[in-house]
Amino acid sequence: MIPQEDWKPADGLILEPNAYEVVRSSKNVVVSAGPGAGKTELLAQRADFLLRTGSCRYPQRILAISLKLMLRATLMSVFVSVLVGYIQLVSTV
Repeated sequence: MIPQEDWKPADGLILEPNAYEVVRSSKNVVVSAGPGAGKTELLAQRADFLLRTGSCRYPQRILAISLKLMLRATLMSVFVSVLVGYIQLVSTV
């Protein structure tokens, strides 16, 4: 695990200040934005932050809801890429 202050977005992504605040928030957050605004990537970065910093006591309780089948595939793809980084981090500790 890494300290929260040392966390950086996965894949070298640069988040705008509001997105960075949402990702690092200790509270549940609702994000509403139009298509292509980056909600899926934001969700994946949030999961990455929670997992890599150990901020989520029960990671099996992370829930992502998609109302469209196509978005589900995209969400899973983004999550898998983030989780691969997490698994590599955990296996090296």
